[in-house]
Amino acid sequence: MLKIKDLEVVSENKTIIKNVNFLLKKGETHFLMGPNGAGKSTLGFTIMGHPNFIVKKGLIAFEGKNILKKTPDERARMGIFLAFQQPLEFEGIKLLDFLKTGLIKGSLEKTGIHTALIRKKIASTLDALDMGQDFSERSLNWGFSGGEKRKSEVLQLLTLKPKLAILDEIDSGLDIDSLKSVARAISQLKKKTNTSFLVITHHSRIARFLKPDFIHIMVQGKIVKSGDKKLINYIEKHGYKNV
Repeated sequence: MLKIKDLEVVSENKTIIKNVNFLLKKGETHFLMGPNGAGKSTLGFTIMGHPNFIVKKGLIAFEGKNILKKTPDERARMGIFLAFQQPLEFEGIKLLDFLKTGLIKGSLEKTGIHTALIRKKIASTLDALDMGQDFSERSLNWGFSGGEKRKSEVLQLLTLKPKLAILDEIDSGLDIDSLKSVARAISQLKKKTNTSFLVITHHSRIARFLKPDFIHIMVQGKIVKSGDKKLINYIEKHGYKNV
């Protein structure tokens, strides 16, 4: 699903990602963990094609295709989704209309999608996330709490059903009940669609609800260690400095 080889990324003449390699197969869930400033979010942005992060060397391949020359919207239509750590706020743009646009742009055959159909489509998802049915009528992330922004991103994820989902600090700002509902909804999506996940986090608590297949530890722009979920226990005991 995703292959990264010898990746080097710079921004403002500073090298942030250094010689990163890993392979994520269809249906797998990988956690990318590490301290603040390690380059985790930069890697997510780079996979998505953010123009501020320049690939100086290496390869990013999605489903066997080199995507380095693809624009962010082209990558999104291929099936890559990024849930932002700090989603932007847009006053006057309804979340419902944003979801409708995403569905239409994602498939050129769905030009006749009606708003009523979108409401029906997301009703069960809103219930699963413990959100009111009027949530989608609010302006996109405008005045949302941190937890509401996370749920907004997950609502988009569950509606669009991408092939690869990059979740950047999706557990941030969520209380334990909200975290459980979010993880449960994501797990159901994985079962139904076999979506692959790259979960970026520096906390281990989400791993109790969203089970990882592999863990990668990033420190100072490099993946310094990879392993199974036992690696989380090691990090909790010894921290990142001793990896």
